[in-house]
Amino acid sequence: MLWLKTLESLRDYLCKANIADEVTLGGYNPANVRVNPDGKGILYLMRDRERPESDDLVESIRITLTVDAWVRSDSSVMSDGYAALARLERALTETLKQYAAEMTWIATGVQLLHLKITETGGDRDSMRPLVGSRFTVEIITYEE
Repeated sequence: MLWLKTLESLRDYLCKANIADEVTLGGYNPANVRVNPDGKGILYLMRDRERPESDDLVESIRITLTVDAWVRSDSSVMSDGYAALARLERALTETLKQYAAEMTWIATGVQLLHLKITETGGDRDSMRPLVGSRFTVEIITYEE
């Protein structure tokens, strides 16, 4: 399945970039998120949906996925949590840009055509000392 190959490729790239303490593939229970308060944070990559990218003869597929970013701040200054989350979000955004620029083949016979972040929002499951956000990402791939 293309969505799985895409998620695995992105996970491996994010792990190699070393922007977070953990990069996990799959869903999770927000109550079970365990972030090191002195660390860089955790990223969760999750499948959303797939659909044909266009009606052209070239059969490309649009894969929508989410990347949840979590940090922990035990500081009594409430905005410190947001500052830590902003650092992780900035690193994630830059790494996604690098992935899109550097990756041509994400798996054998699977070409990356386009990547864009369509939305970023605060995670409604955030509860101090944990602070999180969700990136919605669209990746267009083509399988030979």
